[in-house]
Amino acid sequence: MTTRIGDATHFRHLQAMMAEVRGRIERAQAQVASGRRGEAFVEVADRADVLVEVRRAGTLLASRLEDNRDVLARMRVADGALADITDLAVRARELLVRRLGDTNRDMPLETELRSILERVAARLNVRYGDRHLFAGSLGDRPPVAIPEPPPTVTDPTLYYRGDSLAPEIPVDEEVLLRIAPTAGDEPFARLVAALGRAIEAHAAGDRSGLETALDQLDLAVDGLAELRGAHGARMARLEALIDRQEGARSYLDEVRSRLEAVDLPETMARLARDRATLEASYMLTARLAQLSLLDFLR
Repeated sequence: MTTRIGDATHFRHLQAMMAEVRGRIERAQAQVASGRRGEAFVEVADRADVLVEVRRAGTLLASRLEDNRDVLARMRVADGALADITDLAVRARELLVRRLGDTNRDMPLETELRSILERVAARLNVRYGDRHLFAGSLGDRPPVAIPEPPPTVTDPTLYYRGDSLAPEIPVDEEVLLRIAPTAGDEPFARLVAALGRAIEAHAAGDRSGLETALDQLDLAVDGLAELRGAHGARMARLEALIDRQEGARSYLDEVRSRLEAVDLPETMARLARDRATLEASYMLTARLAQLSLLDFLR
């Protein structure tokens, strides 16, 4: 009886050992096929702490990169609008210079200036997704509505419906960037007032008013150039930051790959040993299965 109990116990231990060996073989085959260690940390126990940290840092960096690319896209849309507005201001200045050099009041200056003013307002109301970029923190509504008659003084409250809280977005540790100026900033207010003054002065035949409007346009063009230059500098800073973050992400991906990579020669040798062990176990199991009742009673 003792012999039979011992044989049965040995048989169960043998089955458990075979199951463990089969599991190791399956994991080794998967590692050889993929070139990577298993996802379970038991497979990378010797470097689990480092791998956890690398994965965490990689996930955070990937999320920040996605956000920063979106921020850069918004800034590029704003930059395009700034470029268009600057071009419109330069065009208005050219028209005023022509008007002052020609006393003919019949030239269609008012029509052209009103068209320019409408296009300036449209560009200041530019959107990215569902947000108006030049509205400060009130991006859910258009920030600019030009009244009739247009303003003739530099006062943004006459046309601007946003606020002065231009959003600053975190793009890195302790780094905040302003996405866009607001439509209430002085260069825009000066441009709107200059166009309004020019329209009014042309209709009244007021040369002095036209000259004042031209002076205002000169200041507006200079202010817009400074505004766009500052915006471009912020964009360049973000682009450089994104480049560095992409480099860091590539480095983390490489480190993670090395941590998860399989030592192929060692794994193949272990696989061969486990296969030999399993084959021997199968042979022993077969021999035990062939034992007769008489063998158990001996």
